[in-house]
Amino acid sequence: MENNQFVIYPHPSNDEIQPDLDPKDKLIYVAIRRYMNKQTMEAYPSYATITKDTGAAAKTIKKCVDNLIKEDYLQTRREGRKLIYKFNNKKQFEPYSYDFLDKPELTFTEKSYIIATQQYMFKDNNEGKIEYTNKELSSLIRMPEATISKCNRALEKKGYLEGASEFTKKFQLRELDQLFVWKFKEQDEKIKQNTDDIELLKKEIAKLKLENQALRNRKINNQYMV
Repeated sequence: MENNQFVIYPHPSNDEIQPDLDPKDKLIYVAIRRYMNKQTMEAYPSYATITKDTGAAAKTIKKCVDNLIKEDYLQTRREGRKLIYKFNNKKQFEPYSYDFLDKPELTFTEKSYIIATQQYMFKDNNEGKIEYTNKELSSLIRMPEATISKCNRALEKKGYLEGASEFTKKFQLRELDQLFVWKFKEQDEKIKQNTDDIELLKKEIAKLKLENQALRNRKINNQYMV
């Protein structure tokens, strides 16, 4: 049953330069941000908690955190024995439900793969479709092509994906407990588009005002010349 709670992973738009992060880094980011205080934008889950939630070893967590710091996704500081994580926000993001993150039948690698690919999906009814070859996807998400093929086959066997060996891959959003967060994402995109339209209208109005003022100034100058 969906609990309608989710955590976000921020990222640049697809036509911008992507951070030097791989799928494991992104999953560890989401796993830590899940515990974030919305007022302070900080969290301090222990390595033991992150390991329990993701299955990642402490060595992997540290490497991922170092990569996230390098790419300016996180800042850290020590307070006694606690490691405090401070988050930075970006405009674009992908949401992931707690129910998806907690699925015990999905491996660390499979969750990492889904988190990394969601920004390249487009929604069609209850499916998240990807139209990239495994080779193209490997370049986009920084995951070996062989690992992608293995994830696709495993996810198809588990009922979360159709078309593992085909060009168009269909992720089953309802089964992944990701359907409601796509609705949230769509609503956010509509709000963002309306905001962009308003800003564009303001610029056009400002431009028209300048043009009108320039016309008035020319008329006044012509009157004086006459």
